[in-house]
Amino acid sequence: MSSLTPQYQSRCVRLLTALLLLCPIPVCLYGPRAALLLVIGLACAFLCDLIFRPLFGLERKKRDLSSYITALLITLLLPASISWYGVICGVVTGLLIGKYLFGGTGRNIFNPAALGVAVVSLAFGDTALSYPALGQNLGLEPVLNTASITYATSPASVLTVGGTPSVSYTDLLLGSFSGAMGVTCIAALLVIGVALCLLKTIPWRTTVSAVAAVALLAALFPRVPAGVLPSIIYELSSGVLLFGILFLASDPVSGPNNNWGQVFYGVGVALGVMCFRYVGALETDLCFVLLLASPLSKEFDRLGGRLSHRIARWRSGKKEAKSC
Repeated sequence: MSSLTPQYQSRCVRLLTALLLLCPIPVCLYGPRAALLLVIGLACAFLCDLIFRPLFGLERKKRDLSSYITALLITLLLPASISWYGVICGVVTGLLIGKYLFGGTGRNIFNPAALGVAVVSLAFGDTALSYPALGQNLGLEPVLNTASITYATSPASVLTVGGTPSVSYTDLLLGSFSGAMGVTCIAALLVIGVALCLLKTIPWRTTVSAVAAVALLAALFPRVPAGVLPSIIYELSSGVLLFGILFLASDPVSGPNNNWGQVFYGVGVALGVMCFRYVGALETDLCFVLLLASPLSKEFDRLGGRLSHRIARWRSGKKEAKSC
């Protein structure tokens, strides 16, 4: 996808629309500060395109929306308490290193949004991994001063210490718990995810296989003492997992294109995330897993191609045996 084909442009429009539909949620939960951070991210993407494209000798394409998608993804994966320069750091790093260095749109090996969030998580530490409590109307003043913000424990941090989150299933669906700005409203993510799969905007095989693999691992190796079903529900809804599977792991540019390759890729990402969760405490674990998995997407394609070839040969042999 090195050129802006009509199919690629249409996909970008649908993705950008889906992300824009999610933007009012953090604004309602956290106030105007969330809106300002989203605007800062989009403005930073515009300036990056304006400055970096000429520096790298890349043609500026008017209909290329990928940088704005990356900016929204990075911002929505960060807490509403993050500083404005944290958003700028994530967007600039994601676009500069993840996109422009590899030749621009459609040529990136790493997912730019995953790279930007991973860098912010490491560079800003607790600031990027601490989430404000609900019920606060964060105004514009705390963008420069975060001392007045009250923080809360997220479900993912409770799971890390072996506890059971005190968030009801209804609150999980409605996003009434602390977390990154765009990842908490599970009901909205489910509706948008189904719509994107039906519209063939994201590869459903990657999405379904990743979700199914996480659910299976959560059932076999539960971290929640309350039982198997709560373990599956809380694992799928905590952290940035569901949002990341829909918008990052399902990226066709940095992911595999073969049908079975997408299945193996989704399962591999799920395994990586669960391993991170069993031994670590980063809520942005999926971003780090994708940085390891994305460069191997061609290997997943080869593996899927071999399996497809063997299945085709087996079917062909089975038909020949019946005809005899």
